Amino acid sequence: MEATPKSCVLDVILPMYTSHEVHRIPLEPTTVNVMAAVEDLTWAEVPGFYRLITLAGLGLHRFAPTDQVLRFLLDGPYRIVYRSSVELVIGGFLPMSRSFIYPNLGDDPGTGYRDISIPRTVKVAAIS
Repeated sequence: MEATPKSCVLDVILPMYTSHEVHRIPLEPTTVNVMAAVEDLTWAEVPGFYRLITLAGLGLHRFAPTDQVLRFLLDGPYRIVYRSSVELVIGGFLPMSRSFIYPNLGDDPGTGYRDISIPRTVKVAAIS
């Protein structure tokens, strides 16, 4: 899947949305270092998010501050739907019921994620 000019892959994977937040922090490190930092990010490095997830889960989520955030997301309702040397797109479904099973997105997860529609779920995506 290729991004269109002046866009990112996330715009192709999730072209329509009901809310859109953009958070940017200017960085000087190389892309390789940034991608490694995203993969290595631990809950101790984002204490506010750690508390929010703990409260939202009503104590059901058991994880240590030294656990990786990305691993937690990928063990839950999120998957990597696109990855290149400069972009990482994480897509997930927030189910409205407890009986949710993550769908098979096929050989091209980005296209599968974009095209699938699952009743009683909300799509959530993030890009690094």
